Amino acid sequence: MNYTIQQVSKEFGKAHFQVLDANGFPVGEIDIEGKPLTRAAVTVNVADKQIQMLQIFDPAALGDNPYPELTKRPLDTFEISGDIGEGRIFRRSIKVSLLASFSIQTMCLGGAVYDTYKAHFGTDGTKAAVYRGDVRIANMHKDYKVTNDVHSFALETIDENYFADAVIVGIHWYLSGYYIKDYQEVKGSSASIMTTKNKFILDKVK
Repeated sequence: MNYTIQQVSKEFGKAHFQVLDANGFPVGEIDIEGKPLTRAAVTVNVADKQIQMLQIFDPAALGDNPYPELTKRPLDTFEISGDIGEGRIFRRSIKVSLLASFSIQTMCLGGAVYDTYKAHFGTDGTKAAVYRGDVRIANMHKDYKVTNDVHSFALETIDENYFADAVIVGIHWYLSGYYIKDYQEVKGSSASIMTTKNKFILDKVK
């Protein structure tokens, strides 16, 4: 099924999103709140489930990294709790050679590992594929252009059983790439035009 994770407002340290179905009907709400030098907190209400996400500053430096086999230095880490279980979501780097590496999103939840691969396609925007283990459960897309710093993510669920899980991945995409606790009034459009050449990632996303 097709959904949209749509930002509808923002103010100092706060952002609000709605999750809309293919007909534009709201089926979920996401609230983000944080202040400079404090941890951002997120509440997600979707699919009759309530989920909390809490930012963790530099888990490796704090000696708080329960997944050393995946990464020694998780980035943009959020702890997950609530009706879908407990776990974490973070960014990690994967080396493909001595000089080359790429970043993916990883979520550890309910004993499963979810990896999200993103590829950039110029003015066609950024496409992402979400895997639970080796099984692809969702696709996402973000336009290359943003107006007034208001963000939107298209979500296609392949397995509807993991709808809420995919929403968590989508909002973490925003948190790790666009969210700023210091409110900034941004007017006008901005564009990010990039093209991914890495064959491994392209094969994962296509």
